[in-house]
Formats: sequence, structure tokens, C-alpha cells
Amino acid sequence: MESQLALTGKDYVLIVSDTNAAMSIIRMKNDEDKMRELSEHLVMAFNGESGDTLQFAEFVERNLRLYTLRHDIELQPKAAASWIRRQLADSLRSRHPYAVNLLLGGYDVPSDTPALFWLDYLGTLAHVPYACHGYASFFATSTFDRYHKPDMDLDAGIQLMKRATDEVEKRLIVNPGGWKARLVTRDATSMSDLGAADWTGIDLRINGANISDQFNRNCYLRGVNLSGGSKLPSNQTHDDADDFFDSANASFINRPFALLDAAYHLTKLRNAGHTILRLLVTWEALEHAGLGKYDYAYMEYLKKLCGVIEQHGMRIIIDAHQDIWSRVTGGSGAPAWTVTMAGYDLRHLDDAAAAYHYPLRHQKGSNWSAQPGDGLEEGVWPSGYQKSCAATLATLFWAGSVFAPGLTIDGRNIQHVFQEAYIRAYAELARYLSPSHAVLAFDLINEPHRGYIELDSFERWNYNTDLHIAHVPSPVQGMALGMGYPVSVAYYERSFPFPTRKTGERHITPRRKAFQDTRCCPWLNEGVWAWSSDKEKPVVLRQNYFQFNPVSRERVEWYRDFYWPFARSFADGISKAAYNGQLWNVVEPIPNEFFPHVPALLRPHNLIASPHWYDLNMLFKKVGTWWSVNVQGLARGMMIWNALYIGDAGLRKNYSVQIGRIVRETRRTLGALPIFFGETGIPMDINNGEGQYQGEWRHHRAALDALISALEIHAVGYTLWNYNPDNTDEDGDVWNGENFSLFSKSARSAHSNSQSKSLTDGLRIPDVWIRPYACKVSGEVLCTEYLVSLRKYTLRMAARKGTTEIYVPSHYFASLAVEVSGGSYTYNKEKQSVYWTTEEEEEATLTLHNPDIKVEESWLSLYGPLLASLLFLVAAVVTSNLLTPIILAIKEQNASWTCESYSSADIRCRQKSFLPVQCVSKRSAVHTAIAHLRKELSQPFDAVFVARMCGEEVHSTTTAAAAFSLRHPLPDAVSVLEGYTALISTHRTASAGSKQARAATSIPTWSASYSALRELGSSRTTFIRAFERPKSIPTAWRAMARPMNTFMKLILSPL
Repeated sequence: MESQLALTGKDYVLIVSDTNAAMSIIRMKNDEDKMRELSEHLVMAFNGESGDTLQFAEFVERNLRLYTLRHDIELQPKAAASWIRRQLADSLRSRHPYAVNLLLGGYDVPSDTPALFWLDYLGTLAHVPYACHGYASFFATSTFDRYHKPDMDLDAGIQLMKRATDEVEKRLIVNPGGWKARLVTRDATSMSDLGAADWTGIDLRINGANISDQFNRNCYLRGVNLSGGSKLPSNQTHDDADDFFDSANASFINRPFALLDAAYHLTKLRNAGHTILRLLVTWEALEHAGLGKYDYAYMEYLKKLCGVIEQHGMRIIIDAHQDIWSRVTGGSGAPAWTVTMAGYDLRHLDDAAAAYHYPLRHQKGSNWSAQPGDGLEEGVWPSGYQKSCAATLATLFWAGSVFAPGLTIDGRNIQHVFQEAYIRAYAELARYLSPSHAVLAFDLINEPHRGYIELDSFERWNYNTDLHIAHVPSPVQGMALGMGYPVSVAYYERSFPFPTRKTGERHITPRRKAFQDTRCCPWLNEGVWAWSSDKEKPVVLRQNYFQFNPVSRERVEWYRDFYWPFARSFADGISKAAYNGQLWNVVEPIPNEFFPHVPALLRPHNLIASPHWYDLNMLFKKVGTWWSVNVQGLARGMMIWNALYIGDAGLRKNYSVQIGRIVRETRRTLGALPIFFGETGIPMDINNGEGQYQGEWRHHRAALDALISALEIHAVGYTLWNYNPDNTDEDGDVWNGENFSLFSKSARSAHSNSQSKSLTDGLRIPDVWIRPYACKVSGEVLCTEYLVSLRKYTLRMAARKGTTEIYVPSHYFASLAVEVSGGSYTYNKEKQSVYWTTEEEEEATLTLHNPDIKVEESWLSLYGPLLASLLFLVAAVVTSNLLTPIILAIKEQNASWTCESYSSADIRCRQKSFLPVQCVSKRSAVHTAIAHLRKELSQPFDAVFVARMCGEEVHSTTTAAAAFSLRHPLPDAVSVLEGYTALISTHRTASAGSKQARAATSIPTWSASYSALRELGSSRTTFIRAFERPKSIPTAWRAMARPMNTFMKLILSPL
């Protein structure tokens, strides 16, 4: 069932072949490359017996390359075709003829014309404008006869080839599998003329930790989520209560946009270099009418949309999107019938604090989490994961058969009903979209949540992983509220440096329970909790219920026992339904957590790890300022002074540290597989909407640039959240008050229309996220950097032989200067692409910039960092000198030491009103010893005393040097060095021959005060030299980091 097709155009030859390798009716593999690149201007496609095709193709390839080596000239297509025909004719007369059919396409450089030749196993040769071999000839030849034109441009040729391959797939009863394509032009045999960010004809595949194409180039995917508006129905008003609860009659057709508007938005994204679309499709959109009742009209819309996306050279990841389980529980995702199936009454969820309905917030009573005008309603929605309804439904979905065995639907546990319905719905979508080659993958489930599984305590949620804001009922309090019992719950407000802090309690009195009249809380039925009339509060009866299997008593693990088994079932269901069974499987960890270690046997095949990352401090406080904080580090025990970052450079470092840790942890736990950030972005409404309403985008630009730079540093692909065609400044993305969209109707110019060709029309801060990047890299990326202000891009890689394609937005690079340290390059401004060809394995660098961009350096930019550094140096010494005596005086009051007798060989110490030496930190012990010596001694001492008193954890002479320096009113680096040198000499002389002294001097050196002052002294000269001739503004300001670090060390060292 093999198929090869080829056609010629005005200045090219396009050859396409299937990728199946079959034996009889059995497919052995589906990634077979049935084409050979014979030279830079010659490609051969073949079919026939597998052994003959492989041997004959290698024979032809090596002989033609040998001819080129011997004669230093390439055979032109006609000469190569004649030679190949002669070899077939000779083999036909032998006892073992080759059973091979060929298509030979090339570009005749001397005559500047394309050429295509058809050959069969009998040695027949024909020069043709188009041709087919195999079963494709039965269906595609008539299509070529009708639509082919000799002077077709490349776009028309690609569309005709797409029409022909679609006809083959439609008519042929056996799945032809995937397709591979080669384009032959005057320049080379590749797909380069399609543009760097164009994926037409590119066969993407998982290759270890990378995503590669058929040319063995590493591909870096970049795109957007399309879109946040797809969470809401297109035929209903989002803030109307009647519409809100009428999920059965909802329709999601024209989400994300109408087909008539598709060309406008897709062209804009393609020209912006963002050609990977994470297409949001909720379970509700597929099956909102009821169990097993699919919305085929919506699927038909998606099928047509995928066809348009494919025509634009873009690829799709289907995102099975959910937030907080369902739209009727305050988020998006599952249809409403799943909530009622679990026993809940949709219209009573908010009153019992079982869910947070943001769209209906103006209709709520005093019981609700956040009221209009209290400053908390924006960004409260993620706390809905901890509300009892969403947490219960998530638990039932993942592990209902384990923790709620009594909750059955028609004799089947609710877990199996939910999971089977979920898989069938998306499998039906995969079947419906299977003819499209644009679909790359299915995302298992967006931002999954474990519900109550592995719950540590019924009395509190985990602050590090679960958002605490506004009303935060504990798990058992949420269960009680759901049953209509009054409870006093903790109340949290935004704070610094942690996102929120508890400010009090609020009393919630539900008017009725959240369940239907005949139903109740499943955890009450299972005997997990009960209401105590005496104590007037809920009491937990089975404290560790969600940590252990109630039957086997084995400890459960959510990922191992529930998530990965479901992931395999989902992947199998999609694979069986899809036309192309090689779709990728995208998985995500729980938000704000890392993937745990999972054995490879437990994971699905073709796996992509897709973590999400947001700056949580900016996300929930909606504030952008001159400092940033590493919330990820704070949640895992980082000290506050290590988690704070100053300025734009600090922001970039902060984001790089957090994203880098996610990448490293994913590699450590899951091994070598591709990492693709499915969601990341910044809120556009920070600082009270100063960007939209005042045109002040400075903080937005700095944050988004830092974010993308961090992703580029770690060489990972991403899709930004999000591109929403319905966004406006006033309503944002509509859903739950979010406003992340890169596009806004409010940003469109007054004279534009739906067919406007302007790249930036309607886009927010486009110069930051529309930037050069390497799409297809022939080698391994070592370093990449883009400076927005200078319009300068640098790529350093360990190159291989091949062509690297870099997307360069012509809108921001009207002029382009390119420098390469190895190989050669060409630039196609129309295709917005630089093609960098390298011939050998070497480390090479490419730099490109816009020579028209000139940055004027002001007096402040040149000398401001120097003045600031000098101020920091002076402040560091003065502040340290002022604080140290005060802190030591306080320590002297808390501890006193009595030494009965001591010598270099025997020391006996006793401590009064103080902890044992072993319980005191090294720093506290040293400073206590120094304080005592300053008080009692007037001359240098035997430093072995201090070393012994500190458990021999510090270097004795270093401690003595620190004590020496602290006796001076204003120590500096010079005096410390001189004193340190003198004390070393004295100590060595006094302790010669002392075994104890020799043991003490072998202890590792430790003295924070001395090290900090020494760094201060050495850095002073460094900074003066650095600012004699500053090279650039960023370099000068980045140099401030070291004196600031020294300043913090001196301030904190006595502590």
C-alpha cells in the first residue's frame, strides 16, 4: 500500500511519499523514509520490495556522490535519470533484477528549470510534469490532470499536493499513515523556502529529549493557547444565572473564533512566528447534552478549523482543558451532568461555600468567599480547588472505586462512569479529526488536581501548594458546609513576602445543603466524618482515610496508583480512534509541584512533559514593581533574602532560576523526554490596568521579556497563555476576570478591519514576544539570547552538517546584519527566515541585529552604576561596624562562660545558662567565643580554645583573626589581612609540636565576616576597573549585583 507523488512548478519540484513499511497486511513501522537526497539539487523517491529498495537506493546514492567527488561536478537530473535507467535495465537482464519503482526530481541549474522523471522496474523512463507511483496513482493522477499548471507558485503547488494526498486518504481503504515531503529548488533540497516557522511538510517526531524532523534537526515549538474564551459557550451570556446553569443547551461553535475570522488571526500568528496552537477543547463542549450525547456540529466546526490551520503551516495540540472540575463549580471542563450525577444541586453550591461562581458574584449573599468591592474577588477562583464540590468530584474521578465504593450509577462505580465517558468523548474527537495532519498531540488533562487523595490533615490545606485567599474552610469544614452546617472558617488576605496571610475568621451559615434533597455527602456515607451536636462542629472519624486504601490498608500514591494508569488508558483510547496512531501524549503535574519519579513501564508511549509556570506573586497580587520574589523557593524553605530579586536583571534571574529548577526536576524524575511549557504568561491588568488605560507597559515588558528569556536559556518550547480574539480592556478574557490575552479588540486601530494585514494591529507589547528564535536547529543549542532594546539575537550551538532555520520578524528587522563564525547563510526577508548552513561538526555562533537601532548612552547610564556601587560599599562598611557591637552586646547578655583551666593539650569548659555547644550553630558559637575573649582577654590567645569550644568545626586562626578584626573600631580589608597574617605566624610558633594545635589547623576554614570583608576589598578594585570604559548599559548595571551581594553579607553575617 505504498504511495509516491510528485509535481513540478514554476521553479521547484515537490515530492511526497508515505511512511509505511508493511509486510502483507501487517504494518511493521510507520516512520520509514522512502526518499534519498542524492545531491543538493536531486531527490529520489522509491517503492517496491523492501530489500531491493534499500539496496538500490544506497547503490544509486553512493555512486552519484562518488561521481561528484571524482569530477567535482554534480550530475544534472536528466543525466542522473539516464544512468539510473541503465542500472535498472542491466539488472533486469540479470538473474536477480531490482523490483523498484522511482520518482526522480531535481533542479537543472544550467537551464534554470525544474525536472521530474518517472521510472519503473522495467527500466521505463519518462520526463513528466507530475507523476505518481503505487496506489496513489489510482486516485491522485486525475487530480493532477485537472488542477496542475506548469507555472504554479509554491503555495499553489502545496495546496494541490495537499488535495491529492487528501484524495488518497479518503479513497484508499487502508490507512496510508504519515507523509514526508522534499522540496527541490535552485538553492537546495529542503523545505527551507516554506519559512523557518512554517511546519508544512515537516515530519515532527520525538527523539529522546528533543523533538526532531526528518532532517534530524532539533525543532523548538513556539505558539499560543487558543483561547481562554473557549471555556465559555458561544450562545450564552456568561453572567446570567439562567444561562450559567443551562449547560445542556450550551454550544461552543465559533470558539475560539468564527471560520470567517480564522484567516485574519492565523495569518497574524504565523507572521509572528507562533505556529503551534494549544487548542482548548473542554469535555463540556463535546458532551454537554448528557452522557454519550456528543455535539457533532461542534466537532465539524473543529474539523474545518483544523483544515484552515493546516493550510497556514501550523500545528495543533488538543488541550483537554479543565479548571476546578467544571464551569458550574467555578471553573471549566466537565459537563454539568457530572456534578448532578454526584448528587449536588447546582444552584445551591455557592450558598454552602461548596463552589465559587465568579460570574454570579454580584448576586451572592454574605456567605461568599469574596464580595464585590472588597479587593479580593479578582484572582480568588483558584481557591475553588479546595472547595468541597470540586475536591470531591476530583477524588471521585480518580479514585471513586477506592474511597467511595458505595457511590454507583446503574451498578457501576462513578469513577468508571466518569473516566470511560471522558476517554470516549476525546476518542470520538480524535476519530473526527484524524484526517488532519495538523494535530500533533492530545493533552491528557489541564492542570489536574488530586482532590482529597493523600490528604495529610482534615484540619488544614497545604499552604505551599493550595492557594489560601478569602474564605478558606479546611477539608472537614468544607464537607460540613456542604451539608448545610454553620462553621467559622479562616480568612486570608494578600500580604508580603508570602502571597497571603490569615487575618481572622468568618462565620458561614448556609441556608441549605449543597446536595439534592435525597442525596448527601459521599464522605459522610463512608463514615469519614460526622457532625457533633455537643461540640457544634464537624469531627473526623477516619483521620488517615485518604492516605491508605481502605481495603488493603496500603498507602496510596496519587501519581502511581491513579494518574498514570488513567494516562495509559487515555493514550490507548486516542491511539485506537485516531487515523494516525502516533499522536503524542502530553501530561502535566499538579500546579506548583514537580513530577515524581515514575518508571518508564508505567508511562504512555510518545510522552511529552508539559509543566505550567506563572509568577505567582504577580498573578495573584496583580502588581508589577521594581522587585520580584521567588515564590517557588519560599514555598520550599528558601530564606527571604535569597528569594528577593532587584530590578529587571534580577527579574530575569528569578524567572530563570524557577524555570530551570522545573526543567531539571523533570529531567531527573522522568528522564530524557521533551519538555514543553503548555502554559505560561503574564497578566496584562497589573498595576490597576496601567497598560491598557495609561499606555504604561514598562513592567509588562520587563516581566514578559524575562519569562521568554528564561525559557530560551533552558531551550524549551512553549505556548503562551493566551491569544483571545474576544478580549477587551474592560472585560479582559471574560472568564473569571482574567486578562492575559496577547490580542485585544481594544488595541486595534480605529481604521483597521477584520482583514487588516498589519502584524501588530490588535497585539499587546508585540515587540517583546515577537522575536527571533531558532525553529529548526542542525545541532545542539548551547546558548541563545535576545536583547529587546538592541534588537540583537545570538545563537551558539554545537553544529552538525545541515541547515538551521531562524525566524526573524521583518517588522522589527527592516535592516538585518548577520555574522556567523562557521558555515554560510542566506536571508529571505519575505519568508522572515535566515538559513544557516554548516558543513561539519563544530561549535559555531550566529549573531544578528538591526543596524538601524541605536541606543544613546546618557550620563546616568554610564556613571550611575559606579556611583551606586560606591554608595553600597560605604554603606556596607559603616552599617556592619554599627550593627556588630550591638548584636554582640545582646549575645553577651544571654550567655556567659567560665573556664576552670585550659592548655593547648587539655581544655575543660563549662557553660552557664546556655545551650550545649553541639546545639549551637557554628556562627553563634564563634561569635559567643569572640564576645567572651573581647571581654576577658587583652592579647591574642591560644586559638585551640575556640576551636575546641566550637566542637572543632572552625579553623582556629581564622576565628582568632575575626576576633582581632572586631577589636578595631573600623576594620577594613587591609587591617584584617595584616592581622590575619600576623596571627597565623604567632599561632604556628606558639603551637609548634602540639598535636592538638595541628589537629585544629586541619579543620576547614570558616569566617563569614572575614570572607565578606575580603570580597569587599577585592571587589572595590574590580568595580573601578569595570567602569573606566563601560561597554554598554546592561553590562554596567549588571555589575551592581556584586556590591549589593557583599552589602547583604556584611549586614547579615553577625546574625
